[in-house]
Amino acid sequence: MPQHFADLFMENLTDDLKRQLTSVDDSRGRKNTLRSPSFKMSADEIKGGMIVPYREVFGELDHTEPGKAQFEFSFQYQGTNYFVEDLYCMNPECDCATAHLNFFQYEPEKAKAHQIFICNFSFEGKLEIETVIPPLTEQEAAKLFESWKQEEPDLLELVKERYQQIKDAGRQLLKESKKKKPSAKVKRTIAGKKKKKKRKK
Repeated sequence: MPQHFADLFMENLTDDLKRQLTSVDDSRGRKNTLRSPSFKMSADEIKGGMIVPYREVFGELDHTEPGKAQFEFSFQYQGTNYFVEDLYCMNPECDCATAHLNFFQYEPEKAKAHQIFICNFSFEGKLEIETVIPPLTEQEAAKLFESWKQEEPDLLELVKERYQQIKDAGRQLLKESKKKKPSAKVKRTIAGKKKKKKRKK
């Protein structure tokens, strides 16, 4: 985003949203491989192909709204501010090669963002609009995606790397879940009173 547009964009945001955006500038770095200690997911959920936001796995949560992940991607289109959340499948055995994207439109009068459409972006560069929330149309959603893509010239490589990080996190979680399972060789103790030995007279 050119600097003068970026400055105008930041001026129209609340202090809380400014804090969110400025706090994540470094977290998109490609060496971010440390999983958030607060993130948990069961082996069944991982193997079932549940998709999760990248920020929930690797990022800090927005403590002003417990459980809500901060937005990392933002752009401006025709004078309106938008945010994008990227999600990925955690199953390391699944080769879906897709980034799932949620787009949000910022409402300055309410000081919050609302979801406007969901799409899938394949690593072949193909876009699939999955859900559009009226009054937005599929054509308008596609234009918004293209506008954001222009702001992120290395988008495809970036989501590929974040996808791989999520897969690695899923693989690690599965290993951790196996370690926590009790061994079948461990004998279970039966609660009960011990027999008293008879004393010799």
